[in-house]
Amino acid sequence: MIGSDARRDEICHALSADPNNAGLLLQLGCLEYHSWNHKAAEEAFRKAVKIDPSAESLEWLGASLNRQQRFREALPLLRQALDLQP
Repeated sequence: MIGSDARRDEICHALSADPNNAGLLLQLGCLEYHSWNHKAAEEAFRKAVKIDPSAESLEWLGASLNRQQRFREALPLLRQALDLQP
């Protein structure tokens, strides 16, 4: 992914100043997800869900788990996201 290292550095720098920013955690998770870094993506999405269990954060965490073929963990999260935002 072109520029992903620079973007990751920017997000991590911003998170160092505001570690409870769910939006930044989602951005980091998405960057890691699209870089196929499953562990880092899941970690960022889990932190985002803990801070703000929004439909978007639940959906991304579910998608990350789904990509890892962890379907039993993914399905309840995706259902919860759908309940929040049909």
